Amino acid sequence: MQFTIKSGVVLGVASFQLIDKRKLKFEVFPGKKGYDVSGFTSNAMIY
Repeated sequence: MQFTIKSGVVLGVASFQLIDKRKLKFEVFPGKKGYDVSGFTSNAMIY
């Protein structure tokens, strides 16, 4: 999911992955575009 403002400038990317019935992997990539992100890093959080 890319976050943009009205002028079309991308603010960043948020990645989500449901890894179990009650576990969600989440990571935000500020300032990146979708094509800049190929997957999760060690900074990903699990909730």
